[in-house]
Amino acid sequence: MTLTIRPALAADAPDLLRLIRELARYEQAEDKVLATEADLARTLFSPGAAARALLAEAAGEAVGYAVYFTSYSTWLGRNGIYLEDLYVSPARRGQGAGRALMRHLAAEAVAQGCGRLEWSVLDWNAPAIRFYDSLGATPHSEWIRYRLDGDALQALAAEAPATVPEGAIELTATPAPADLEALSRALGAFNDADVGPANRKPLAVFRREGGRIVAGLSGYTAWGWLYVQWLWVDEGLRGQGVAGRMLAAAEAEAKARGCHGALIDTFSPVGAHTYEKQGYARFGAVADFPPGRSRIYLQKRL
Repeated sequence: MTLTIRPALAADAPDLLRLIRELARYEQAEDKVLATEADLARTLFSPGAAARALLAEAAGEAVGYAVYFTSYSTWLGRNGIYLEDLYVSPARRGQGAGRALMRHLAAEAVAQGCGRLEWSVLDWNAPAIRFYDSLGATPHSEWIRYRLDGDALQALAAEAPATVPEGAIELTATPAPADLEALSRALGAFNDADVGPANRKPLAVFRREGGRIVAGLSGYTAWGWLYVQWLWVDEGLRGQGVAGRMLAAAEAEAKARGCHGALIDTFSPVGAHTYEKQGYARFGAVADFPPGRSRIYLQKRL
């Protein structure tokens, strides 16, 4: 069986929901699944989503998935990954899909400098426990898992005093992820109605050495354009054409997605010169942003 592990996309919401219901049925709790395809698309794939998902595919069929998010350890002073769900369809078990998903998560945790990868398992699920033991994972039975939900959650939340009067303008340096998600969703709906769907998709290119990232590019495609938000190359690799190769890879993927142009900005004169060598042309600048520098905006037709 040829197996592929890849990040799930919004278009995968139907397959994810099918697999989530399979897992709930296996755990004798299918009636507890309230999520819809729209819920998954909004909470897993919208900008600022706190959780992510992986799909395991065999011959083009989704046969397993993992949903996970970033956790934190105060004792380690490092982030971790918490695995909310890991599931492989019964007919596909024993073929390496579960281990492949866990291997992918472990590699991501190491690449991100995480201190641990954690999850929970039902105490009666002996096959899953044997599988986790085979990975070298250790149980922590001294911990008791607590949950606050439903009416109890609402009642406790109601005890908190209102901090902002109804209708007031609120200023904060620590916006809640849910508030940012609501803003993004509302603005996205307005823009879609105004100029058509953005079809926004993230795009990243990395170079790794010794298990760490030594160069990378991150951005997204939307409305037929590639926008490069971040591009960094380790000092020891600069001058070797790494930035150009990463840009070329991103541009090729953007063209495959139907993009016709690329945008990038920088306040580094060296960076601007590098981008110009790759065919980018300046079309604007903002002086003293940051102080003493100009933020330079460049574009390229693809």
